[in-house]
Amino acid sequence: MRYLYFTIFLVSGSALMFEVSLTRIFSISLWYHFAFMVISIAMLGIGSAGTLFALCCKGMKQPGEITGNGPVHIRTIRRKICAEPPLSLYAALSGISVLLCYILSNYIPFDPVKLSWEKEQFLFLALYCLVLSVPFFFTGLLFVSAFSLYSEKSMSVYSSDLLGAGAGSLAVVYLLDNTGPEYAALTASTLSLIGAFIAGKKNIRILSLLCLIGILLIGLFHPAFIRVKISPFKNLPLALQYPDSRHLKTYHSSYSRIDTFRSPAVRFAPGLSLKYLEPLPDQIGFAVDGNSINVITEAGDRSKLRFLEFLPSSLVYELRKGSHVAVLDPKGGLNALIAKHYGSTRIQIVESNAMMARIIRDEFSEFTGGVFDRNTLHGYGRNTSLPTTLDHHLFVLLKFLLLLFGHGLADGIGVAWRIAGHVGRDTDDLLLVH
Repeated sequence: MRYLYFTIFLVSGSALMFEVSLTRIFSISLWYHFAFMVISIAMLGIGSAGTLFALCCKGMKQPGEITGNGPVHIRTIRRKICAEPPLSLYAALSGISVLLCYILSNYIPFDPVKLSWEKEQFLFLALYCLVLSVPFFFTGLLFVSAFSLYSEKSMSVYSSDLLGAGAGSLAVVYLLDNTGPEYAALTASTLSLIGAFIAGKKNIRILSLLCLIGILLIGLFHPAFIRVKISPFKNLPLALQYPDSRHLKTYHSSYSRIDTFRSPAVRFAPGLSLKYLEPLPDQIGFAVDGNSINVITEAGDRSKLRFLEFLPSSLVYELRKGSHVAVLDPKGGLNALIAKHYGSTRIQIVESNAMMARIIRDEFSEFTGGVFDRNTLHGYGRNTSLPTTLDHHLFVLLKFLLLLFGHGLADGIGVAWRIAGHVGRDTDDLLLVH
């Protein structure tokens, strides 16, 4: 029985690990909006398992007891599901289906962009959800069977389930911070197969061991086979179609995936005046989750940064030179370069994507003139916060272009209100430009 608790622990952790991995896979391969489908997909699989178990075990007076008449093959199926549930087999099938269903879904030609002109995409969407719900179906069968057979020990079963889910949720964050989401999915498959190997009999152990060897071989020798496929309509694949384009490197975290690349499509100077006729400095593109593109601008030669004076965002510096500045979400650092170009006495950078700040600081410091080397705060998404005080400096919030072309008035007011609250009330000279 103690082996069953450990198996439930591992399979529960595997399910949560796979579920969280799918949120990152959907954000990269499709768009982040589709990450919300993951919960529905998981509930579809688990709910289907519970429904099947309830239908098959209808009329069961005691756990494991089958009553009623019916065809022999139906009674055999009911007995296998209710009276003699192969718990270790469910664990093995859960692990196998995680691997196979992820690979299969990666090759289903579903692309949400095509929904407007290809009616077949609705069928692919249904198939996509159905295929990915299979691992959760076998996980659900394992749990409901364990609760039914060992109802007198339901607290122990439930504890194993919750502990495994918590451990899996924590472990997947570490994995996503150090590997791609496809390897997190492989790890999820591995955990279920280990659980099946521990609790299973000889045949289940052989099957689990063979699958574990297969996962190891795929991960070591054929990583391209499991690589996440990005929609060709996202900005990164489109930019790489230009002549002389090349992909440089891919970085992963639990928050985003960042790809650096060179392409003629990378020419970033938003709102550049028509009076500027000189070439732009060298720029390296980066894409967040394969879609949101920004650039890292070369700042080694200050004479090439004259174009910064022809950008609309330089207006606040023309009006108030030498200010203390806080730059929010500079991404590739262009707004921070403007502040540095105009000789601001103190520059405080707040970047919501911690990995982006780390990449620019550690790998492109010389290229960018060390724009992120000092006074850089970072956090995750909208949870980024400033300290309660920063020597009572004057803050210039460079979100003017974002207000005009990006988010909107409500979001702008919300960000300004949040930051103003962190800065404090005794900064009477605070200048907010959103």
